Amino acid sequence: MTRNVSTLLSVNFMRIPTTTRISELWPSVAKIEIETHQTYRSAFGVYERDMPGRYDPDSPAEFLFDRINTDRTVGHFDLFSSVAGMALMRETHKSGTMECRGNEAPDHDHHCPCTLDYSIGIEYIG
Repeated sequence: MTRNVSTLLSVNFMRIPTTTRISELWPSVAKIEIETHQTYRSAFGVYERDMPGRYDPDSPAEFLFDRINTDRTVGHFDLFSSVAGMALMRETHKSGTMECRGNEAPDHDHHCPCTLDYSIGIEYIG
């Protein structure tokens, strides 16, 4: 069974189409900036990638980051819940680390060692 995670996001029992704009969900948000650093430690070496992102009110409310490990069994790192919680509480900065919840490859059950360090900044109107 293949799941299409790009068409719908699930948040607290609520489904939000990915075409929904930031301004529709959080009208007081002027700008969101997300900096990420991803690390994947495999038997073949350590791979790292930085991915900054800047989102304005007209941007889709989708905060998905592909993993370095393309053989993994789970799709993306999803920061939507973190951004949503911040916007609802009018927080301006949050940082943390997410770990992959899937296996390193579909043909074995080794946990994927991929991690995502992130820093989210939100500016508000007024």
